[in-house]
Order: sequence, then C-alpha cells, then structure tokens
Amino acid sequence: MAVRLISIPLKKCASASYARTQNTGTASAAISNFAVLAPNASSMLYIHCKYKDESIHFAYQSQFSSIQSEVGKITNYNVFNQSNGPLFTQLTNTFSAPGIEASAESGAAAAGSFYALTTNNTLLPNNQNLLLQIINAAGSGRTLRISNISGGATAAATLVVYSGGTVTGGSTPVPVNTLLGSTNTSVVTTRQNTGTLGGAFTSLLSLPLTAGMFRMNFNGSIIVPPGQTLSVSLGVGNQTAAINLFWWEF
Repeated sequence: MAVRLISIPLKKCASASYARTQNTGTASAAISNFAVLAPNASSMLYIHCKYKDESIHFAYQSQFSSIQSEVGKITNYNVFNQSNGPLFTQLTNTFSAPGIEASAESGAAAAGSFYALTTNNTLLPNNQNLLLQIINAAGSGRTLRISNISGGATAAATLVVYSGGTVTGGSTPVPVNTLLGSTNTSVVTTRQNTGTLGGAFTSLLSLPLTAGMFRMNFNGSIIVPPGQTLSVSLGVGNQTAAINLFWWEF
C-alpha cells in the first residue's frame, strides 16, 4: 500500500499551514512546517507530530485534503491518543455493540452437552422420600458439572443432596439434551424411586423447605467425575413432589 507521510512540529500542529502536492511518484517536498510523501491520492495517510524527544503518530484512510479538519482539532502539547480521545477509541477498541455475555451453562447447551432430568410430579406414600440418582460410570470418559437442582413440594419437606448411595428398583428416566433436536446423549445411568436411600453415602447439603417451589444454583461447583454417584432425596410424604436436575458433561 502506498503511504503519504507528513511531519509537523507539535507546537505548530494546530496552526500549521496546509498545502496540496501533486501525486508524482515518490517525490517529496518540504512545505512550511511539514514534509509530504504523496505517491497517490487514495493512499493511507500518516501524520507524525514531534515535540522535544516525544513523537506521536496517527493515520487515516482518506484523501490528503481531509486531514486539515483533523489536525485542526489537536491542542498544543497534548498527546492525541489518550484514553478519552476519539482516535484512541478508533485504534484500540475493537468491541462492537451490542455485547453478548453467556454463562458456561449456555455454552455447554449450545454445544449439545447440557442435560435435564426430572422425576415429574410424583405422589409420595406416607413416610417415604422421592429419590433421584445419576451414576457416572468408571471409564465413561466424561466429567459432570451440576448446574442446578430445582423442584417443589405441596407440603413442608427436606431436600438432601448426597454423594453416593443406592436406589433400589424403581424406574430409569432418560436425560434430555437441552439443545432440542440434538442426537447427543448423556453418559449417566439414572434411577428414580420412592423410599429411603440405601448403601454408603455422604450428605453434601440438607435444606428444610416450606410448601412451594425451590431452586439451588451450583453453576458447576458440584463435580461428578467418572466412578462417582450423585443422589437427591426430597420428602417425606404424604404429598406430591418433584425434582429436576441439570448438568453438563465434558
């Protein structure tokens, strides 16, 4: 790309006279307080201002004549590309509005790696809990990050989240990919039933609930690596309850 170069002493930037030059190859001419290198009329134009030992540079894609209005805006002794100046914004800020900010969950969902599992509304027998479990088998090759647990109960209840445990019998609900239409499937094995959690387990949290809905956001802070199990218990009956579990895999 051909280049025009103009040098202007900074003290005289605001008052320097302007001149046009003929576009004759690479010929240069010293005119007043600045020199011009003008290969052609549509070249990239660079201006160089110098004060003492400090120099500043700025460039415009324009005709030579359009530089007059820009140079006229320069205040003596001020560096042009300060953070609050228009040129600084043009040169360094490549951000385009409107901005879009997305969570890790949103990114996982867009990639087809986010899953939902629900018990649906379930009638609990007297003195029993609603149990929902996901098992990430050893060697699955994926790690689960729990996004949130939500649900509800028609009467006061206690929600407990466990590491480990055993759910015997019941059903095996299928996780749904939240990227609707995706053919990606989860690596987990699931189990749902009513009763009491068996086997060896450790309580991660316990939360007393009043009747109504609940939601707990973990944003990936509960991690289920291969060979680990997560179980959720809500109860006790006699009431209707539901548990919804959301996570992503990688």
